[in-house]
Amino acid sequence: MTFVPNPNFGDQISTQVRRLQEAIEDVSKRLSGHDLGEVRTALQDRVAQVGHGASITDPELTAGARVISYGKRLWLDDDGKLKGED
Repeated sequence: MTFVPNPNFGDQISTQVRRLQEAIEDVSKRLSGHDLGEVRTALQDRVAQVGHGASITDPELTAGARVISYGKRLWLDDDGKLKGED
C-alpha cells in the first residue's frame, strides 16, 4: 500500500476554516441578543451547511449560542477554537 498526499490539502483546510468562520460570524451578527434556543438551532444548522462533515455539538454548541444570545460576539480563531467576548 502506498500513500499519496493531496497537494491541495492545506488549501482545502484553510478554505474549510474560512467557511466555518464566516458561518459562525454570520449567526453571531444576525442573532445577537436572541433567544438561546433560536440561536442554538441556527448555529448548529449554519455550521452543518458548510459541509464536508462540519458540525458543532455540546458543550461548545450551547456555550457558543449562549455568548450570542447575551449579545456578544462569537468567532472561530485560525486554530479552530471558538472564542467569545467576555
